[in-house]
Amino acid sequence: MKNDYPRLCGGTFLSLVLQALKQRTSARGHIVSERDGLSNPEVLSALIRVINPDFKKPNKDTFDTNTSNYIKCKISRGTYFPFDEPAMIDYFDKLVKNDYQAALKNMSDFVDTFIEVGTAVGKDVRLVKALIELIAADESIGGEEQFYSCENGHFITKTDLIEVKEVCLPAFLLGIWHYILINRKENTVGIETYNRWHKAPEERRGKWTFIGSNGASITRDIKVNFRSEPVENMASADESPASDQSSDSRGHSLLPVTTSDSTDPKRITVNNYGTVQNQKFISIETMNGDINL
Repeated sequence: MKNDYPRLCGGTFLSLVLQALKQRTSARGHIVSERDGLSNPEVLSALIRVINPDFKKPNKDTFDTNTSNYIKCKISRGTYFPFDEPAMIDYFDKLVKNDYQAALKNMSDFVDTFIEVGTAVGKDVRLVKALIELIAADESIGGEEQFYSCENGHFITKTDLIEVKEVCLPAFLLGIWHYILINRKENTVGIETYNRWHKAPEERRGKWTFIGSNGASITRDIKVNFRSEPVENMASADESPASDQSSDSRGHSLLPVTTSDSTDPKRITVNNYGTVQNQKFISIETMNGDINL
């Protein structure tokens, strides 16, 4: 029997993301003009926009209450949440598998708006380590389960994901968010994890204090990059990318492989020995001579 702790789910994912937010400029935003755009409901709304860019945060107390309960893993569904809408989840699944760069752009926007990256504090690195720590310890996730966390759209297995040494942060988060929405629809499986990670407030309506390890058990250096240039999408729903992963055999990098192109791709030479070379024109070599086109 697998342990119920720890568990990756929407609530535990959000709990870790919230530890990596940019510096708050307004404590809790008592009036609209004081809000800094980094409240829990705004963070969840932005993650929903990774699924559906047209989503707009409802100005309803119900949404805020449901956000709190979702983070605490008390609920799996709620008013205004699209997590149980088959059409929406199917759309997102196909977007990730067929048009990864579009999905990656959505998550890049989320990271750019909410996550503190490239600072001395290293919140981005700690977030990556915390998620690796959680996924590694979650016995309900098999070693061959797939995360679309490579910047070029390839998937990587859990076994390789937990050994990475370099990641593209938006792609890393996108693959995990996609995995949760497809494979962890029951958010309540994380309630014990949330409770162990947090100290309950002493007064009513007080703030829960995060006391989790937050990646402390991952001691190796991990380089975290932010997506800068579009990468050609190499994956599709009809083909397996396993034969051309952007990581090596142990998944040590989730960044795309770049090669030095010393030849001109405008020429292809094909001969009867089966060799192919890039040239400026096509040359078909035969046993009796060349035919130049």
